[in-house]
Amino acid sequence: MKLGIYDSAQALGNTGQAFQQFSELRAQVVRVTLNWRDVSLTKPAFGTFDDPASYRWSKPGVYDYDQMVREAEFRGVDVMFTILDTPAWAGGGTRGQLAPKNMAWLQAFARAAATRYSGVYTDSTGAVLPRVRYWTAWNEPNSPNFLRPQYKRVNGRWVIWSARRYAKMCTAVFRGIHAGEVSAARSPAVSPTRAGTTMSAGSAVLRPRCHSSAP
Repeated sequence: MKLGIYDSAQALGNTGQAFQQFSELRAQVVRVTLNWRDVSLTKPAFGTFDDPASYRWSKPGVYDYDQMVREAEFRGVDVMFTILDTPAWAGGGTRGQLAPKNMAWLQAFARAAATRYSGVYTDSTGAVLPRVRYWTAWNEPNSPNFLRPQYKRVNGRWVIWSARRYAKMCTAVFRGIHAGEVSAARSPAVSPTRAGTTMSAGSAVLRPRCHSSAP
């Protein structure tokens, strides 16, 4: 078992100092949100959804994912990326809380991210970016703060709709990550325990690695 910290704000906003502190705390892995909505403000051109070049991996003064993974490697800390927030163009609404209208878009983004951080991908300067070995899908999918709607009336009865959508989202991320990684693959998160039986309705293809649900 590895000792981990979840602090996207510091990891992305104060990268050098943050990772120095993580190292001093002997953290072995840092969980960081990879915000799909932020890196994909506009819909990629047809045929380029799984191309890392179609996304904005840095925004001056706000985030720089390449710098962050490099600093993590320098400090000997593993990164766990959590793919989160659906872009507005993909149907995520104003806050990214809705599941994507087309799971193929999420799968393609996961593939692009895994390709970029596969350990063999070179950036615009020709430098190889470090590999990210750990991936999860979404945060607290059983909370309306992150995924809506939680319930939906289907055939005259209320069902846990978030779990059904999350099942499909996990499958999309799983397939995208495994398609994008050049070397060994890691799996995304599984559903909350409470919604586990409901997820079978979504035909999820999963291997549990990490789990984050609201109490």
